[in-house]
Amino acid sequence: MEIKADTTVDKLFPDTVLISDTIQHDTTGMVPKTKSKKQTLESQVRYSSRDSMITAVVKRKLYLYGEAQVYYEDIELKADFMEFDMNNSEVTAMSLTDTSGSVTGKPVFKKGDETFESDTIRYNFKTKKGLIKNIVTEQGEGYLHSHITKRLSNGHIHIKNGKYTTCNAEHPHFYIGLTKAIAIPDDKIVSGPAYFVMEDIPLPLILPFGFFPNSKRRSAGILFPSYGEERTRGFFLKQGGLYIPFSDYMDLVLQADVYLRGTIGIIAKSSYNWKYHFSGGFDFKYYWNRIKDDFDYRPYNDYSIVWRHTQSPKANPTRTFSANVNISKATYSKNYSYDLENYLRNNQSSSILYSKRWGSMFALNVTATHTQDNISGNVNLNLPNASFKVNRFYPFRSKNMSGKPRWFENIQLSYDAGIQNKIATTDSTILKDLTLKNMQNGFYHNIPVSMANIRLLNFISITPSLSYKGVAYTSHIEKSFPDSILFTNSPESYVQTDTIYGLRYAHAINSSISISANPKIYGMFQSTRPNSYIRAVRHVISPSAGFSFSPDVSSLMPNYYHTIRYPRSMGRVSEKTYSMFEGYLYGTPVARGSVGAISLSLNNNLEMKVLSKNDTTGEPKKVSILDNLNFSSSYNPFVDTLRWNDISMNGATRLLNNRINVTFGGSFSPYALDEAGNKYNRSHFKETRKLVRLTRFNINIGTAFQSGQGKKSETTGETSDKEQTQTTDYDDESEVFGDYVDFDIPWSLRINYSWSYNKPRNTKTISHTIDLSGDLSLTKKWKIGGRTGYDLVNKEVTITNISISRDLHCWTMQMSAVPFGPRKSYVFTINAKSAMLRDLKWDKRKSWWDNL
Repeated sequence: MEIKADTTVDKLFPDTVLISDTIQHDTTGMVPKTKSKKQTLESQVRYSSRDSMITAVVKRKLYLYGEAQVYYEDIELKADFMEFDMNNSEVTAMSLTDTSGSVTGKPVFKKGDETFESDTIRYNFKTKKGLIKNIVTEQGEGYLHSHITKRLSNGHIHIKNGKYTTCNAEHPHFYIGLTKAIAIPDDKIVSGPAYFVMEDIPLPLILPFGFFPNSKRRSAGILFPSYGEERTRGFFLKQGGLYIPFSDYMDLVLQADVYLRGTIGIIAKSSYNWKYHFSGGFDFKYYWNRIKDDFDYRPYNDYSIVWRHTQSPKANPTRTFSANVNISKATYSKNYSYDLENYLRNNQSSSILYSKRWGSMFALNVTATHTQDNISGNVNLNLPNASFKVNRFYPFRSKNMSGKPRWFENIQLSYDAGIQNKIATTDSTILKDLTLKNMQNGFYHNIPVSMANIRLLNFISITPSLSYKGVAYTSHIEKSFPDSILFTNSPESYVQTDTIYGLRYAHAINSSISISANPKIYGMFQSTRPNSYIRAVRHVISPSAGFSFSPDVSSLMPNYYHTIRYPRSMGRVSEKTYSMFEGYLYGTPVARGSVGAISLSLNNNLEMKVLSKNDTTGEPKKVSILDNLNFSSSYNPFVDTLRWNDISMNGATRLLNNRINVTFGGSFSPYALDEAGNKYNRSHFKETRKLVRLTRFNINIGTAFQSGQGKKSETTGETSDKEQTQTTDYDDESEVFGDYVDFDIPWSLRINYSWSYNKPRNTKTISHTIDLSGDLSLTKKWKIGGRTGYDLVNKEVTITNISISRDLHCWTMQMSAVPFGPRKSYVFTINAKSAMLRDLKWDKRKSWWDNL
């Protein structure tokens, strides 16, 4: 039976002695009214119970049994038993014990965002004070346990013999013992003398007082540094600094690393998040690497700039902005990155993109890109680049056109324009003034007019086009020879190139025609043997041939070419023509001579249909034998030498029911090499009686194995429960371990074999490696992972890493080690998971700097 009521407290006591599910209602109406002074509350009280409700008129009390609930203003109280005392405007809630001796229905008190559970609760509706026994309340990221607790009318909670912990277990694994404390919801917890307890064992760590932030709002504060010692750089204090929240959407972290022997680093990090608009983060690090008492050590600097910005898809459907910036000095990842992937990466790149669309016709893109070679230190910057495009349209077609278009209605028009700024420098000079002086820049716009494809025999396309192209630069070049000089080397080595600054615009009208053919050829083999499990084999050949041609119109256009004459002192008269925009970003808009090329390619796909040995349906299954095998090359009939380009080849296939992936590729040159290793205009076949010369070949074979539990999680789309280490900054440990450790997949193993051959000239290089990586969950709490490899050319083990993780419920233990090699190091850490107690940890480490 469920009894519900919705009334004011003045009406809780009618002229009825008893109401319950076991005693009949009194319907005589002869029970005299009890005279008592009314105590009216300010708001309505709503109550209900699943089992029974008893009203004591004389005592002016109400008893609720079984899942009792009382609601008053923003207060919600639930318990298995409640006693409502009208005389004192108090409610007492407690749990009950069932026939098996188990305690059920503990009181749960909720007021606004504040919720807690206890054994007994007494609460006064008028004074808004409460007395609570054996309370467990959640305060921010932590939990507050108390034997006796008083709740005052202003919401403050006074505690005696309490515990503060971030462990959510009923009996916490660790806590800070509070002799007495005051908790101010959404603000702070202040305690008297406190002590630390681990697994019910008090530790000799006593604090005269305690202060625990308990606010959902962020506030500025000091970040205490970690300390340690390295053999090379000496004693250090790391990541000490300030935390500054600018608003609810953005914060700033300023930190410093200081080493006793002279190395100093500064760190600035910021994160921001505006819901439904954008989010991102910025990280800047700069280090002055110094060792004061080592006179052989050459000081140098390291830096790293990381920026991530993502726009929400809901922010704007026609305008987007994103950024993925990762710029650093080549030595930074070697010195300060604990991520082996970063250490082994030979290049890095960055991009920033802004795009705007106006309907389906107009589009604007503004980009900035960065590429860097970590081996050579060369850096290429393109910033900013901008392009504007008007998509293709048919100017002579009417909106309501019907039927087949006439020839002039197939004429299509488009427009595109762009501006580019390019810098080629090194990571050590990127921040110097000379870098900007060497910037290349230019502008172009292009108006192509073409006719829609004219198709012949359904696989031949003919596209004639006419285009106007214009370019603009802020300079041009002029070449000359010195007035008088005695030539002892090649004359080209004495040519002087002068850069003449000033805006120059060049334009031209070019015409072209392109013809392409893309037929498909199918070959089919069908088995006639009734017992064969191979039912059919299909081979698809896709040859492609194309020809493009642009006639020489330079005599009809402005002349942007100059001629340089060799001096008479050479004993002969000769000259050479060059473009005044030679080496510029968009080149010269008009070429001297005709331009054209013939492109050839051949694509192959091979697959078969087989009957499964375990399938009784008789339906064949498609199996890929060769996903693709492609060849391509091109021929330029309008150049004097080396008309053929290299022949490129690439392919891919999958073996053993898609368990093994195989990719391969290569290139072949039809030309021979001279003694200096340069290609020259002589066939390799005539030189060696071999058809082509192999310049590059590579093959990669990879496979992955995992337990059945991991496969089930993949196929069903189940997400793994992940225990969070809750690191909130970009410290070294977070780079080693990451933010999460997956404890659900029992084991996985990944194997990759790689072989590559390169011989573009007379010298060849060979790379031959085997890489292994995987992890193993011994139990749901233990996980071991690692990676290693072997270099078959150098006969040595590659970078090896071993990691061990142990989930300790509210704590985590992690270890990562590189057992040998130049990165020989280890880190062992035990820390609380809560971000609030991020400094409650113990770690032991050895840096690879000690190997230097």
